[in-house]
Amino acid sequence: MKQLKQIVLPTLSLFIISLVMTGLILIVNEFTAERIQNLMYANLIAAKQEIFGDIGFTREVVTIDGDEVSYYVMDDDYGYIFVTTVIGYGGDMTVVIGIDTDGVVTGVEVTEHEETPGLGTRVFDYEFVSRFKISYSPQGFIVGYNIDSITGSTITVDALIVAVNNALDIYREVR
Repeated sequence: MKQLKQIVLPTLSLFIISLVMTGLILIVNEFTAERIQNLMYANLIAAKQEIFGDIGFTREVVTIDGDEVSYYVMDDDYGYIFVTTVIGYGGDMTVVIGIDTDGVVTGVEVTEHEETPGLGTRVFDYEFVSRFKISYSPQGFIVGYNIDSITGSTITVDALIVAVNNALDIYREVR
């Protein structure tokens, strides 16, 4: 009987605590989901304005390899905005990439990430992301060939290059 209390009571307590915490997380998610969506949209607008200025855009959807992919076409045929998510060193990174009608990368903005501050985040500085604009490459970017890496941030650099190359792949499909 004593062994039963030592096993059942802690197990039951942990189950109840887990149930309560799950319920609290669901409640918090219910109250914050819309705000998070609005914040993500605001980040997209800010990144778009950073890349193309105050030009309007329209959301489009294309099916590539059986997957629906959405992208944005800029008004007056200025170019395209692609939003890609890749896995960096610290987790998911959401990257907004602008590509003009000639296939030139016009801007790269990281809107969400979990990279190490001061180390992995150096990749998001203007000095690094502007390299994509300088090194025109319709076939894509390769570390050491047309994009240099940053010591200590190799995984983050690789992830950013994958994001830009994914956007170029989508661009080639929709153009």
